[in-house]
Amino acid sequence: MLQEHGIEVVTGVLEAECKSLNSRFMTAHTLHRPWVTLKWAQSSDMFMDHKREKNAAAARFSTPLTSALTHRLRSLHDGIIAASGTIIADNPSLNVRLFDGNSPRVIVLDRRGLIPADAAIFNADKPVIYVSAAKRQDLHNAEIIEVSPDATIADYLNALYNHGITSVLVEGGATLLQQFIDSRLWDIARVETHPETLGENGSVSSPVLGLTPIKNYSIDGNSIDIYSQNSTILPNDLDFCNFV
Repeated sequence: MLQEHGIEVVTGVLEAECKSLNSRFMTAHTLHRPWVTLKWAQSSDMFMDHKREKNAAAARFSTPLTSALTHRLRSLHDGIIAASGTIIADNPSLNVRLFDGNSPRVIVLDRRGLIPADAAIFNADKPVIYVSAAKRQDLHNAEIIEVSPDATIADYLNALYNHGITSVLVEGGATLLQQFIDSRLWDIARVETHPETLGENGSVSSPVLGLTPIKNYSIDGNSIDIYSQNSTILPNDLDFCNFV
């Protein structure tokens, strides 16, 4: 309208910097899917877990400080995604406890309807977003999104975007993380590596990104690598506060 009235207008000023500062918003509303952060912790020989008996505790690679940083990272997202295998194996709460921030919506991808109705996630303050092809009427505190049995990662993300979710943190498990990687539907990956090796005691291999990290931090003896495949993000904007 200004140009139509003969007024000189300069556009595109610091366009790349503006997109980078608002990368989550720009990504969600341009691609019509949530911004996706992948997160996992691993041993130095790239295992996410050790061999264990049923109901035994999973391997822990995070320190108290890096665990608090993980909870902070959770608080920066609308939702946190886990697959049914992780919920059944570990029965996590997936909330924010070690940092003073809001808990994200718990999002469960349970295509076959395997998660028990008494899982800890259903005790959350906010209703769980339960994405499944199965018909479930036994769940309390859940908003059910029905998908087809052959739904893809793209289908899941589109359904979540239509549900008002614009950013998600994917925490597990390894198979789900690799599916996101293989689909190339992710923006940032945060990989924490502990110096310990598991060797023959390792049981769950870490996902494979096949990329070089663009940032690295050393915290409490652990290494935290940051990867990106989002073209709107400028390297200088990958700072500690936003992504670690």
